[in-house]
Amino acid sequence: MNKGLGKLNVIITCLSLLLALSGCGKLTLSLTDAAVDSAEKVILVFTGLEIQPENDDLITIDFPTSKSIDLMTLRDGISETLLTDEVLPKGNYSWIKLKLDTSNSFVTINGADYPLRIPDGDEIGLKISQPFSILLGGSINLTVDFDLRKSIYYPEGSSTDYVLRPSLRMVDEAVIGSISGMVDSSLISANTDCIDNTGAIKAVLYIFSKHDITADDIDGDAPLLITSSNVKADFSYKFMFLESGDYTISLTCEADQDDPATNDNIHFLLNRNVIVTAGQDRLLNFTL
Repeated sequence: MNKGLGKLNVIITCLSLLLALSGCGKLTLSLTDAAVDSAEKVILVFTGLEIQPENDDLITIDFPTSKSIDLMTLRDGISETLLTDEVLPKGNYSWIKLKLDTSNSFVTINGADYPLRIPDGDEIGLKISQPFSILLGGSINLTVDFDLRKSIYYPEGSSTDYVLRPSLRMVDEAVIGSISGMVDSSLISANTDCIDNTGAIKAVLYIFSKHDITADDIDGDAPLLITSSNVKADFSYKFMFLESGDYTISLTCEADQDDPATNDNIHFLLNRNVIVTAGQDRLLNFTL
């Protein structure tokens, strides 16, 4: 089936029932990020979306104008909306793909711009294989988290580009909470690895699903890092967009040595268990 005609048919079907939204619901999709340390900018140019119903034809949405977004600006709960109240047929959906213009996407490192390459030949988008449902007459707000610490790496032997390896998670904003707190300044000052040569804090918090997890580097092996949070100059931190459940948070000052493409021996200073509840901000401080 022609993708454009498929989308047109969806619009006609839903608009004909718009007064009661019979047979349809609405989708809002946003982006957020836990930023990488080494980059000044990570510019992705989005051209549209592909949305796959569980038992129907692919839905393609092309933006009238491409949307250029610097992911480095989307941290600490800041998000950027890609799609607002898009009317879709009710039912179950298998995946969403973010369509990209890779020729105009780039990363800025030490003032220089480098192209971003997507591995496995998937040069047109980033696929999020996470099911969701559109309810009859309902609305769902989904947020896609780009953890750039896991997503961008410099391939050995390359001098021209960086690789964007898809490392995405998608959450329903109706069932998320957050964690925030402080890291004891004496804990930072007691470890020389926690301060760089400019005096800036290098401490980073990694978060893993379930309690009592032995923290690991970002290498694609279990336990898998969910996302990360930099410790700020005032020793505060914040995790946003977390689904309800049990988590382990681990503090490291060696995140700058953690290459997503390799197995690295990263040292962690402290681990803490925490429970996240939807709609609540959990306070958790890291002390000696």
